[in-house]
Amino acid sequence: MKFDFKVTTWERITIDTDQEEKVLQAIKNGSINSVDDIYTLLEQDGDANIETEMLLDFCEQMSLVENGGCSTIEVYDDNGEQVFKNGK
Repeated sequence: MKFDFKVTTWERITIDTDQEEKVLQAIKNGSINSVDDIYTLLEQDGDANIETEMLLDFCEQMSLVENGGCSTIEVYDDNGEQVFKNGK
């Protein structure tokens, strides 16, 4: 059996110094809301140097409320069939 637990964590993005102000302004004006948005913005300029890392030291169990009532725990049998979920 497999027991899956939904968690939250942080992802850190490091970019070239010459791109920092552009990204900061885009975050402040609301046009960047995700990591994907940073990739999209910087790849428009061509040669973007982007490093990412997951900050697993800050990983926390997600609650049903935080996940909009959707499952945060799911259990699957050895055939991959779901046998339990704690939300919608």
